Amino acid sequence: MNHEIKFWVDLIAGLLWLALLVYLTVKVPRWLKLSTGNGWLLRLVLLPLMLVGSFRFALWAFGPSEALRAQRAEERRLYCLDKFDTVYCPGEVEPPNPDHMRFVLQKLNGRWFIGPREYFNGFNAATFYWPSKTPMSGWPDPATGWPSGKAYPESDQDFSEKAIEIFLWSSPANKNPDFGMKYLQRMEAQGRVVSKETIKPGLQAWIVNDEHDPIARIRYVATDFVQKAPNGAYLSCQGTNPETHPETATCTTGDVLIPGISWDTRFSGKHAQDWPQIYSEIIRVLSLLKETQP
Repeated sequence: MNHEIKFWVDLIAGLLWLALLVYLTVKVPRWLKLSTGNGWLLRLVLLPLMLVGSFRFALWAFGPSEALRAQRAEERRLYCLDKFDTVYCPGEVEPPNPDHMRFVLQKLNGRWFIGPREYFNGFNAATFYWPSKTPMSGWPDPATGWPSGKAYPESDQDFSEKAIEIFLWSSPANKNPDFGMKYLQRMEAQGRVVSKETIKPGLQAWIVNDEHDPIARIRYVATDFVQKAPNGAYLSCQGTNPETHPETATCTTGDVLIPGISWDTRFSGKHAQDWPQIYSEIIRVLSLLKETQP
């Protein structure tokens, strides 16, 4: 359950329970007085005590165990790594933003970053359009910082056709070390590479026969970046037939930005053969994100 929703559900449940206690404290003694004619004052005193005792017993009997408390604390810690939430993450302090028209704050792995608003959306993501490299909100007006509204080459295209989306997230450890070039090298050592072709300078296309991966894929490698970024240089495109109909495929990859923070990207397979240039632009856009302090 979403943490904000859970907070309000718990709060409303607590208020309803309090209202029930008030109702019973007021109504029940009156009924006892009318029905018995005596002893009502004693019952009026004892009933709230009995209700409070029952409530305390219910908390003790049905409250969360130590293991559950620890689990919830860890869930809260992980949630708060990438979220600014003063309700669920008390004590949070947001850094100053020097210009809200031009910049947006991003929280990643407990650290704060600031980046240009035309690329970054404040929810740990960035977007630009390809092949014009136009930022998500268009090129800003130099005087105001707001989008200028000028048309760009992809203005009439659907978002999914033109957008190069970048997502940022906390990554305390690499959970999939067999990724990127390491995966391709392992497939090649096992004789599972069907073909490996240089389709243009700086770009290879690999077809792999992986019995554990039934999805039709084609892998691309931006060879000029392999030594520096063996994961980021690798691109996987999947679809009905990504080799002959790349426009139906979706391409994804990812890499470590800095220790503890990773990025991944997603875009239409029709741009796959521009992968070296797209990768360069992704790295340039990510370099615009600067760390700041509260």
